[in-house]
Amino acid sequence: MLATSTSKDIPHSYYPFIAIFSRASPHDKEVIVKYFKEMPGGGIVYAGDGTNDVGGLRAADVGVAVVGTTNISEIVKKEDERKKEDVEYNKKINTLKNDMSIPFGKKYQMLGQMTQERMKKRTM
Repeated sequence: MLATSTSKDIPHSYYPFIAIFSRASPHDKEVIVKYFKEMPGGGIVYAGDGTNDVGGLRAADVGVAVVGTTNISEIVKKEDERKKEDVEYNKKINTLKNDMSIPFGKKYQMLGQMTQERMKKRTM
């Protein structure tokens, strides 16, 4: 069950059946954590990323404050760019390997340079 109301609107007896609490006020977060902390058989771990989580963090047995967040869309975008670069790199490598007009030694020197440049890009 998902709960999106305030702690005043939801009877405490429903709490054990709720898997996710969202859109809770700072006060509600603290009330919810304290309720579960009083139940026998376990501890409470609370993770929060803002000042509105302070009450929940303090009330929990273990409070995890998330200092920075990761933008997943940026990671996906960078991974897509990297895949495109890989395709282009592989096309260039295959073209160079199959080009019989370039002497053997020169060809492998060029392959080495391309690989070094690619590795520099990847470590930046």
